[in-house]
Amino acid sequence: MTGTDAGIVRQGVYGAIRSYDHRGCVFSWQPPAGAFRRVAIDVEAKDSPVDAMSRRFGLSPCEFRLRWTTLEAEAKVLDEPVHLLLKRLGLRDAACAGWTRSAAGVWLCLIEHPTHWITVAVVQASGVRSLLH
Repeated sequence: MTGTDAGIVRQGVYGAIRSYDHRGCVFSWQPPAGAFRRVAIDVEAKDSPVDAMSRRFGLSPCEFRLRWTTLEAEAKVLDEPVHLLLKRLGLRDAACAGWTRSAAGVWLCLIEHPTHWITVAVVQASGVRSLLH
């Protein structure tokens, strides 16, 4: 279980927001009720086979996984196919520990789990006091 200021990420099916790694291992997130308009989570196992993709982008496998979870989470929360977001924005820097806001207005948080990289993405509901900064 890993905490953020805006909810808890757990391995297993606990929250409504879920993501699966390449082996079918599920992680879920339970954000505070009513705090966000849209929410998403993406996970990648630290040992997932990404050598070909990381070489394509000229990145180490670790850096690729970090950037990919950020891209996937942002695509999910924006309801945009990841390949179109990748084409439009490229494979940008990864989210960082703690909340940061992307150019698209999405709040992103990287969570390091012992075996996985996890990125949480949210779009805040209007009029809700910020939980993220």
